[in-house]
Amino acid sequence: MKQNYPSIAKVLYELSNLNHIPRSGLIQFCFEDFESIAVHSYKVSFIAYFLAQIIGADLQKVLTMALFHDASETRVGDSNWIQKKYIKRDEKAAVTDQYVDLPSKIKDGLVSTIREYEERQSLESKIVKDADYIAYFITLKELALKGNQEAITRLEYETVNFDYLFNEESKVLLKEVLSTDPNSWTRELHKGTLKKSSQVK
Repeated sequence: MKQNYPSIAKVLYELSNLNHIPRSGLIQFCFEDFESIAVHSYKVSFIAYFLAQIIGADLQKVLTMALFHDASETRVGDSNWIQKKYIKRDEKAAVTDQYVDLPSKIKDGLVSTIREYEERQSLESKIVKDADYIAYFITLKELALKGNQEAITRLEYETVNFDYLFNEESKVLLKEVLSTDPNSWTRELHKGTLKKSSQVK
């Protein structure tokens, strides 16, 4: 495969800009500049990793979809569910243009995998979409911990059922996410630290 390092470097800088694009829905409805597209994609990726392992899906494909599922937003921006009703974003063209100068093997693989995600037909695409939803609820739980009333309200009415999830394993995981305190992981560690401190003479 012929390499084209300059084109790869340019794409890396473009993707790095995802860290400067806030999630518009959080700003407009929760009044919080809490999370960038890069942070969201990171959350989606590690959730998708676990789901792929549990379900037995193609891990490389799942992680590629998760990492790049919102990458076109460097060009089309992030639109929340209300905005999407009134505007047209040509994400297909954005994805094609975004990687046009990459070596063919990389470009073709990326474009094909991202389109597969958007079509939502394959097991892998459904896993990543489920991970996208679960990441959203993790963010709501984190905001609720801060006392954000909109996040608390959404957690109440958006979790009446899990019909929007494709996989049963995703539903089980989401139930655990919702029933788990965001800081529970650190409390046992903290108790251990306090115990050790009390033993110091």
